[in-house]
Amino acid sequence: MFQSTLAAQLASLIGREITVYTEGYDYDGVLIAVENGVIRMSELVPGYETQTERIIVPISAISYVVPAIPVG
Repeated sequence: MFQSTLAAQLASLIGREITVYTEGYDYDGVLIAVENGVIRMSELVPGYETQTERIIVPISAISYVVPAIPVG
């Protein structure tokens, strides 16, 4: 039940910048999709890198999520 509730909440954040925390890692990026028990994100690439990484995280591995606070 928790996973379906979290998935529904995450779906409302599609297109926004979020930080996802798991057991040993944290991921910063823009949430692209929530589907089939996973989330897909596009990594935020600081500096001059041109390669954008895609991140896939199982919803069951997520400890918590922090959405970026819009400025303005």
